Amino acid sequence: MRTIVTAALCASILAGCASSPSEISAAYVSPIQYSGYDCDQIRSELVRVSSRVREVAGASLVFLPKYSPDLNPIEMAFSKLKALLRKAAERSTEALWNRIGLIIDGFTTDECANSFTAAGYGAK
Repeated sequence: MRTIVTAALCASILAGCASSPSEISAAYVSPIQYSGYDCDQIRSELVRVSSRVREVAGASLVFLPKYSPDLNPIEMAFSKLKALLRKAAERSTEALWNRIGLIIDGFTTDECANSFTAAGYGAK
């Protein structure tokens, strides 16, 4: 855990220097400072450092939804692909590959975007 915190601190320093060097000065952070921390203290320090990194870099934090095959856009696309392949009932390897190409060409950009939105990855 100490390595993770040290890496996060280094990343925050580097990210801050890369975006606005006049506002942030580089500093060495000794890992000894965090050696007595328990897991809760490390987590709160990580949140504090991450917040500062986002503030300096102008980034925003986006939480991903919990994993579920029902909410995974890739799983949705494969499910549709498999259903259409079963319906086509191709019996040779060459015909199967040709059918896959035709089916994939039928996946529209809007349909893919809607799958991501339905899975919780859409823009807010």
